[in-house]
Amino acid sequence: MNTLFQKLQATDLGLYRTHLILPLRRMVRSSLMVLLVATGLLLFIAQAQAVTTSILHSFGDGSVTNDGISPQTTLLLGTDGNYYGVATQGGSANKGTFYKITPSGTMTILHNFGDGTVTNDGRAPDSNMVMDSSGNFYGTTGAGGPVDGGTVFKITAAGSETILHIFVGGTGDGGSPLAGLVRGTDGNFYGTTFEGGSAGDGVIFKVTPTRTFTLLHSFTGTTSDGNFPDAALIQATDGQFYGTTTEGGSANKGIVFKITSTGTFTLLHSFGTFTNDGINPQAALFQSVDGNFYGTTANGGSGSNAGIAFKMTSAGAVTILHRFGDGTLSNDGLAPEASLIQIGGGDLYGTTIYGGSGESSGTVFEMTTTGTVTILHNFDDGSVTNDGLFPLSNLILGADGSLYSSTLSGGSANKGTLFKVSTYTILHEFGDGSVTNDGQASYGNLIKGSDGNFYGTTEGGGSANDGVAYKITPSGTVTILHSFHDGSVTNDGNEPNSLILGADGNFYATTYKGGSANYGTFFKMTPSGSVTILHNFHDGSVASDGAYPDTGLLQSTDGNFYGATYTGGSTGAYGTAFKITPTGTETILHNFGDGSVSNDGIYGCEGLILGTDGNFYGMSGYGGSTAHGTLFKMTLSGTETILHQFGDGSVSNDGLFPNAPLILGTDRNLYGTTENGGSTNSGTFFKITSTGTETILHHFSDGSVPNDGIRPKAGLILGPDGNFYGQTYQGGVFSTWGCLYQVTPTGSVTIIHSFDSVPNDGSQPYAQMAFGSNGYLYGTTSKSGSANAGIVFKLLPP
Repeated sequence: MNTLFQKLQATDLGLYRTHLILPLRRMVRSSLMVLLVATGLLLFIAQAQAVTTSILHSFGDGSVTNDGISPQTTLLLGTDGNYYGVATQGGSANKGTFYKITPSGTMTILHNFGDGTVTNDGRAPDSNMVMDSSGNFYGTTGAGGPVDGGTVFKITAAGSETILHIFVGGTGDGGSPLAGLVRGTDGNFYGTTFEGGSAGDGVIFKVTPTRTFTLLHSFTGTTSDGNFPDAALIQATDGQFYGTTTEGGSANKGIVFKITSTGTFTLLHSFGTFTNDGINPQAALFQSVDGNFYGTTANGGSGSNAGIAFKMTSAGAVTILHRFGDGTLSNDGLAPEASLIQIGGGDLYGTTIYGGSGESSGTVFEMTTTGTVTILHNFDDGSVTNDGLFPLSNLILGADGSLYSSTLSGGSANKGTLFKVSTYTILHEFGDGSVTNDGQASYGNLIKGSDGNFYGTTEGGGSANDGVAYKITPSGTVTILHSFHDGSVTNDGNEPNSLILGADGNFYATTYKGGSANYGTFFKMTPSGSVTILHNFHDGSVASDGAYPDTGLLQSTDGNFYGATYTGGSTGAYGTAFKITPTGTETILHNFGDGSVSNDGIYGCEGLILGTDGNFYGMSGYGGSTAHGTLFKMTLSGTETILHQFGDGSVSNDGLFPNAPLILGTDRNLYGTTENGGSTNSGTFFKITSTGTETILHHFSDGSVPNDGIRPKAGLILGPDGNFYGQTYQGGVFSTWGCLYQVTPTGSVTIIHSFDSVPNDGSQPYAQMAFGSNGYLYGTTSKSGSANAGIVFKLLPP
């Protein structure tokens, strides 16, 4: 394998910027590399997190005519589901390209910069673009135009370009815009240039969509000002714009600043002013949902001079989160030059241009907001054929939950790559021998505990093979809390249903079988796994008691638990809805199918939810006028009203057999799925009002979504983005193993993962997922994994 310095020479990093700023950045990188070798920081050996990296396109490999080379920018997800970006060099004039690439890797060149088709066209586009609501793209070129000072451009998704501004330098204009634009809430675009202005140290500008240019600030490089800005601005929640410069400030090591849309400038932080502070920031800031700003510097930190990740308040107070290359993390990345991104208010993701186990060719990393770093991919570590080298670009989260970006070099032609990193990770394979008395066949929902860990149950496995309750950490460490029916608890249940976290901090659930009468139990379990049986179903202590509870519980505002049984009750066969106190006193609220309600559902219900009106809502999988199930409302005292009978002809292509609980949307409507019915009899996703008006939003497997799922058995979960997430028992790419999907409140479905697509993947998921505090979705499958006993997985949602 080539040495690092041979790769650097082959890459010719001197070409990666084609204009005047390069001496500074070459100097920064050269000093860093000398220090790395001197300190021996290239010798770490460790294993990265088990994620999958794929090369989508190798630039300059001959597969595309007039292909670009040396991409340095973030991809943008277009309105058509494809990704768009620019390459700094290459194309018919060797001045850069604007391209489109499909999620599967098909590349189309849409525009060749500087090819003569556009007057005063720019060259060397090396900054991120932004997109407007019409799907047009806006960006800058660092050079080109009549005096080679760069341009601001607009380009359509078809490649039709319009020049919005030509930079000419001097005191009244900027020059060499090396950063991308940000679109303000006023519809105008804001940006920076590396040069120009009154002192020649760069400017901040505004340009309207109709080409009106305004210079807002000229950098002067004094102790109270910065100079040479190399990163894009961001607009914060306070309406002001925040940014960084590579130099200037009280230590001349760069600053963080804010500026209003009218040009009022404030210096917030001067880098290099305290021990091990970062220096020379070259990436844009990111504002989190917590109101703080997160960013990186390319240099500084500890003795490695490899940069930092930091948090900053709106007042400018900086906290160092991680010093890259300080020895605390094996195969740590070095020199982060791309902005961080945050997913769902959770963890942060970024790249480093150097470091990692692959001869210091860069990394993709994940970092908590408190600074714990995990390496997701080491470039050129041998795990990926024709892997990229030296990622300079921001990551973006794709519609499939993968992280997408580009590398400056590497690939089959050593001219850069487009890559994606799958965030789907198998955390645990049930029954694989790694855990004594492990569970198997997970049919119960995962829930997040107050300690940040996840808790669940399995139907089988454990020391008595009657199921377990377990805890799993976000990183995948499993602890068996209780093996059901193992003799440690008198009248213990078996085949446990889903746990819920009670208001007292304990877990509560039912078991389908076991107990003194073998018709199931209601139990309490402490977080450490101590189980207390609170009620034995159908043991004679409660008249017309139900039997075989098979759904999860709900704890209402009155502190009591509510649930249902599959059989039993006054009819002996059709089940009950019940209330039970935390100490185990049970009250029968309703006997399904007893004749008191016309066209009642039978065999219990699929779990209750509490509506905004204080009533319960639920669905029975069977019964009703057509025996295809019902949706009902029930008061806390048990008075039931049938709101909808599935398949009764009132709704065209109605769903049949609802076998998952309802969920309440942000619009206060009820949403749910049916396992069958719809236009292809593969199930439906529907919305229904509290008065019973149903709308079918999606017919599974109707051809509208490629590799759609079928037979959704798992309950939906509402994401922080307002969308729903669920799983289907079958369907997906491999037809019989199921998939994980996102669906909007209007019914737009995106398949996030098809099961059995990675080694030892799970299959046939049955249970509701849970969101972690890190932004990931966590879930289980009932089958497959190395022992065909199911898995626990995590995935970043789009």
